[in-house]
Formats: sequence, C-alpha cells, structure tokens
Amino acid sequence: MLVILFFAGMISNILPSYLSFNNFDLVDKDSFDPVKQYELVRKAAGEGYRLEAMKLTYVKSDGLLHFNEGYAPEASYRFFKIAESSGKKNLPVGIKKEIRYRIAEVIVRKPLSFKVLTSGKSTRVLFSRGIKVMRHGITTDAVFNEIEAPSSSIKTMWDEIRRNTGIPENAVADVIYDGDYSFKINGEETTSYNFDSAGSAK
Repeated sequence: MLVILFFAGMISNILPSYLSFNNFDLVDKDSFDPVKQYELVRKAAGEGYRLEAMKLTYVKSDGLLHFNEGYAPEASYRFFKIAESSGKKNLPVGIKKEIRYRIAEVIVRKPLSFKVLTSGKSTRVLFSRGIKVMRHGITTDAVFNEIEAPSSSIKTMWDEIRRNTGIPENAVADVIYDGDYSFKINGEETTSYNFDSAGSAK
C-alpha cells in the first residue's frame, strides 16, 4: 500500500510539469484566428525562430478554426533557426559545411485534446492544452526560406471565393501559407484557389 501511495505521489508531482512542458493555453477555448493570434504562436516557438510555413486544416469561411464542431480543425506553424554550434569549424576548402537547424512545429488544436502520432513502428500520444510545441533538430543541405508573418485576412479571401463560386457559408478549407496562400476545398470535386501575400487573387 505504501509503495502504491509513493508512486501515486510521484505521478501527481511529475504529471503537471509534463503537461505544461511546451504546452500553452489559448485565450479563447472555442475558436482560434490563425492570423490575428499569430503572436501567441510565435512566442510559443521561442526566441530566434523564423517562420517557414503555416498550414490550416478545416478553417471556416469566417476565417476561424472552430474547436467544438464535429471534426478536428488544426493550425500548424513550422519555424526554424540555425543551431548555435552548427557544423565543424576550420574545414578545408572543398568540403561543404553541414548546417544543423532547430525546428519548432507549433500546433494549435482543441484544448485538452489528444492526438495519436504514428511514424514507422513508433506511436506517440500528443496532449494539447491548446498550443503544443514539438521540437527537433536536423542536419540538412536543404535551404529553409523565411516568410513574413501572415497578415492577410483569411475571411476576406474566403469571401472572394464564395462570391465567385457560390460555395456555402458552412464550408471549410485547407489553407497553406508559404509566402502566398493556397486554399483547397474538398467536395465531390476538389477545388483550389490561390492568393498572393497581400490576399489578392492570383
């Protein structure tokens, strides 16, 4: 009995810190504006990180993610920065220096929700208080391109799509921002719409 109480005490002490590690609360538990609330995401990523891409899943025509609908909307932001000790120094000419990047992926989803992540044979359970940061480092020859913080209204772009197509107000879209905006709306046929960084149709 004492052993059980001992381990229960350990869990009660460790669990709160585990749940708070790289985990942050949302101001609004019901919805999220991926553009207006970008500053929350940037701060969660950490100092020195630069935005590479933003991906939105199931964003409604009002420009928001609504967490209490019967699906799982999500916003994912990918940040990067060059690691402080990146590559070997004093290499001779002709040998390419490896660059080690630190990656921070900030995921915004329904507060107090779980998501199962599977990669190969490994499975992880992701718990989120609203804003969850996943960090890892990679060595790569790839070039990461920094983009400006998103500033164009998702709703305004949605309004133009609906005005020109008659798509219903309750529709949802997947949106990728990588310097420009790409909307994809799934239905009987998948349709795509593109806008520049200022939110003008291309």
